[in-house]
Amino acid sequence: MSLERKNNMPDVASEGKLKKVAIVVINYNGKEHLRECFESLSQLSHPSEEYDVYMIDNNSSDGSVEFVNTNFSWVHVFSFDKNYGFAKGYNMAIDAIDSKYIALLNNDVRVSENWLCPLIRALDADEKRFAVGSKLLFYDTPDRINHAGAIVGFNGSGMDFGFLDKDSPMYNVEKETLATCGAAMLVRRSIWKRLGGFDESYFAYCEDSDLCWRAWIAGYTCLYVPESVALHKFGGTWKFEKGKSVPAKNAYIEKNKLISILKNYEVPTLFWVLPLTIAYDVIKIIMQFIRRKPSLGMAIAGNLFHAYAYVFQNMTTIIRKRKDVQQNRQVSDKKLIQKGFIYLPRQLLRRWKMRKRLILEASLYLPGHV
Repeated sequence: MSLERKNNMPDVASEGKLKKVAIVVINYNGKEHLRECFESLSQLSHPSEEYDVYMIDNNSSDGSVEFVNTNFSWVHVFSFDKNYGFAKGYNMAIDAIDSKYIALLNNDVRVSENWLCPLIRALDADEKRFAVGSKLLFYDTPDRINHAGAIVGFNGSGMDFGFLDKDSPMYNVEKETLATCGAAMLVRRSIWKRLGGFDESYFAYCEDSDLCWRAWIAGYTCLYVPESVALHKFGGTWKFEKGKSVPAKNAYIEKNKLISILKNYEVPTLFWVLPLTIAYDVIKIIMQFIRRKPSLGMAIAGNLFHAYAYVFQNMTTIIRKRKDVQQNRQVSDKKLIQKGFIYLPRQLLRRWKMRKRLILEASLYLPGHV
């Protein structure tokens, strides 16, 4: 298969026989994370002849490319001419790398020696399986769960199972999950291509839950694999987006989850989800003023204004994407709700109360998180 060149992505096929797995680390000004990330990959127990490691660099200015070329010569380094973000950056890389399986890995992740083997085993076991994901623990507090599979709320918000909870045997059970975390996941490239990859309008955030959601709709599955363990710095990648702040991150999230529900729900579901989502967003703003936090209320209002404005301005494109998703539908919303993959408002309220308690408890263990 001849590979199409993207920007300055090389013709990977010309460099020799492609291996079964390509581990792809996307990077933008994350030099300080790279040593730990690649050193952990150098210690993998899986036979090295079965995988290659790539760093896809989004035009970093901090010397990341030079650092990796000097210290990790076995890593294939490809550089883009600008920052294409997480979604488009990965799409361009996976277009050019024709391995059977693609491992997506954040630069702020340190993997365990046995990280890759269980993921490959899980994909090999079922041709209809699209993605398998690792158990992610917090880097600074490795007894705490960052991700143990994920679902979505009725309003499209991604929710990690076990988030902030203490690791325990209950999180060591392999199970189907709506979504796996893009910080450490393995995907089947053939299905990735059929689904169209990440939605590039997302740039960053929610692109992984959206893609996995679309995979389930199309009749594929995703699996949480707790034998595969990695430590995640949680937000370490984002802080290197120069000029971008936490409010900007939240703006991406608000926009992207709104696009997800417009694309992925069936029409009857949208009739009740969309009004509830709008009401939920309004309540979020009002609650901050009731709590006498007007600056936070204004920040949330600003993010939501930009999110809804973007959707109205790009409705034609969103409708076209929605048509593609719905034409490929094999699984109904009702089935996904029955499987517990989509949380309804009442379930979300219970989860919010539990999460509030966990955040208060975790604040003792996660400095700077709360």
